[in-house]
Amino acid sequence: FYSTLSCRTDWLTDHSEAATKLLNSLLQAELYLSSNQIHSQEIIQNRFNYTNNYMSTVWSRNNYTLSLTPMLTYVMQQEATWMINNNLTIEKTQPIITNYIKTTPLKTIKPEAVTMP
Repeated sequence: FYSTLSCRTDWLTDHSEAATKLLNSLLQAELYLSSNQIHSQEIIQNRFNYTNNYMSTVWSRNNYTLSLTPMLTYVMQQEATWMINNNLTIEKTQPIITNYIKTTPLKTIKPEAVTMP
């Protein structure tokens, strides 16, 4: 699964500095996780009271990366199709997911993270 961060376009326009600071904080967290894996695991394990076995199993299954990738776009498109097919939305046509994603804030702080069209 993916964890996504979203906001309205007008909020992003009105609060671009706050959005950049938030993304910078997430980038710092990503860098900390990659360079301090053992300590990061300890923090998470202690915070959520996970066992050693659980941590060793799940840690390698996760990818803590700040990014916008084609796979994310694909997954979101599949979710939209599922919602339309199951009448969970009033929309009847497929949205163009990339029209709803603003790449500039992330491109500003981590250009290589944006690989979606």
